[in-house]
Amino acid sequence: MVCRKIPFDQVGQFSAFDHLYAREHDSFKDLLAYMPDMDSIGKIVEARKKMAFDRKTIHSILIDRYRENGISGREELIDSLLDENTFTVVTAHQPYLFGGPLYFILKILSTVKLAAQAKDAYPQLNFVPVFYIGGEDHDLDECNHVTIFGKRVSWTTSQIGPVGRMTTDDLDTALNEVQEILGNNENAQYLTGLLKQSFAPGTNINRAISRFIDALLKDFPLLILDADSKIGKEAFKGIIREEVMSGVAESLIHPQQELMKNIGLKPQAFVRPINFFYFSPEGRNRIERAGEGFEIVNTSLHFTVEEMECEIDLYPERFSPNVVMRPLYEEFLLPNVAYVGGGGELAYWADRKLLFEHFGVPMPLLVRRDSMMVLDGGSAKRMYKLGVDVADLFKEPNTLRAEFLARHAEGGISLSRESAQLSELIREIQAKVAGVDPSLKGFVGAETSVFFKTMAHIEARLRKSLSAKHDVELQQLASLQQKFFPDNGLQERVESFLSFFVREGNDFFRKIYECADPLDIQFKILEL
Repeated sequence: MVCRKIPFDQVGQFSAFDHLYAREHDSFKDLLAYMPDMDSIGKIVEARKKMAFDRKTIHSILIDRYRENGISGREELIDSLLDENTFTVVTAHQPYLFGGPLYFILKILSTVKLAAQAKDAYPQLNFVPVFYIGGEDHDLDECNHVTIFGKRVSWTTSQIGPVGRMTTDDLDTALNEVQEILGNNENAQYLTGLLKQSFAPGTNINRAISRFIDALLKDFPLLILDADSKIGKEAFKGIIREEVMSGVAESLIHPQQELMKNIGLKPQAFVRPINFFYFSPEGRNRIERAGEGFEIVNTSLHFTVEEMECEIDLYPERFSPNVVMRPLYEEFLLPNVAYVGGGGELAYWADRKLLFEHFGVPMPLLVRRDSMMVLDGGSAKRMYKLGVDVADLFKEPNTLRAEFLARHAEGGISLSRESAQLSELIREIQAKVAGVDPSLKGFVGAETSVFFKTMAHIEARLRKSLSAKHDVELQQLASLQQKFFPDNGLQERVESFLSFFVREGNDFFRKIYECADPLDIQFKILEL
């Protein structure tokens, strides 16, 4: 196994936020509570210790969830959260179908690695990595598919509402498709069995993904949190009440979004006057002011002020934070010091500083998860035969193609040197002619301009001939780029980690973990 690194500024697929965050931390000094380094974790620990915090709430939620999910073996890790010297490192995501693309597992293992690094830096403290399932969201189109060996499998369902609450009863077709794609080797059989066991009919998506990820990462000290919980919402209802009744978030986030614009970044979150949804039999719908009361959008539900206050008090579990309030709910529940996420996620968090301060909840350290390309042995051999390095694949396709052809042309295919010589010769002719009749200088230029068009035509024909000669190699080169940069995106955002597990087994996770180093903001290339 080899782990190589490439600076973020050489990866054109990253966002403006990613490039700026990797290059200029100081640009974020007015937006973030802490800079992304290990020293900041010690500062956050001190801030956390000054905050009144009931560890029994998160302990109860986890105990209940693990019992409901039928997962055992994590009791000691859960109990450790009762210790005032134990803190968490968190990542979060929606419950993607069968684990989704590669980055889903990358962010979890980046979180596990950061927790271990924090323990090394602060041996007197304990750090527990937590994967927070964002199952209250209802963006099914984002979650209902997975790509394995380049083949897309989709889950077709008529269910509505939060993805995490949907049942697994209609997943048979998707499971059978995955089984066929994975094949029959030992690792594939293990995966198929685990998927069918985890996503068996009669459960919901949150429970299924919890079981699946826990089993896959059983060798790592990871906790999985489904916070769609009455216990959690009961503890959080003071904040629910203030936001629903008074709408405080909007005025706190808009100034921070202006600061983002000042450094050239586009705010990611659309903050609303009320940033909570309401659960009902009709789904998860937004809460809006309606005259002197409230309405639940796209339903027939209406509440007076008194009815809404009563609803929050008696049924806090019916209130679901949107993208603006979810980070606050997460940090409220956990003794957390760091949040690990992709560039898009961190951009969502970057305007929350005043929101955290208002509610007296310490804002965590924001850490860019590891972005990683996985280079399999077969592709490495093809690259060697083509004479290209993995770093070459990051170049623009036309540039890579031109460089490849230039290397395989004796004497090169560019006629730029000859064109320069021709220009010099024409200048000499013009000087000679001007000595006899200065008015003829322009005539010479016009008459000889056709020479350059001819040279360009010759070069184009030469390039075309060379391309035909190396057509097979050029197709192989294009295929490699498409594999690692599908549709000019990143491999990690398309291909499932299941594709690599079939070949590598559990050893694949160990290799990712060893390559991971989230505080070192560089693009990693894992050569298997």
